[in-house]
Amino acid sequence: EKHPTKMACIHMHMHACMRDWLAEFTDLREELNKVPRRAKNDMSVACSLYREVAEKVEQRILHVKRTENRTVAIRAPSFREIERAAAREAAIAQQREEETALRDLENLSEKTKDKHAT
Repeated sequence: EKHPTKMACIHMHMHACMRDWLAEFTDLREELNKVPRRAKNDMSVACSLYREVAEKVEQRILHVKRTENRTVAIRAPSFREIERAAAREAAIAQQREEETALRDLENLSEKTKDKHAT
């Protein structure tokens, strides 16, 4: 309130500071997103509403700390992380198949050596 700032800058900063928690507390994210419409370009009203949301987020975090003993938000994985994990699992599965095939070949090779030796 002391320095003239665009409401959009404040809004983006609020999202940046509370990103992970807002992903978990979607109701508060929705409330935060309604601030610009509710404030109708009145910076004093906007600051008051932003403070309310920030205080609610803080209270919710304290509740989570007390009840679940954690201080970090549960973050949903991004699409890229999901793809990366799936690719990793597929690579591991393929490696296991190749190891099994190699063992089978080695066993077959040993059996044919045993047949020829006798």
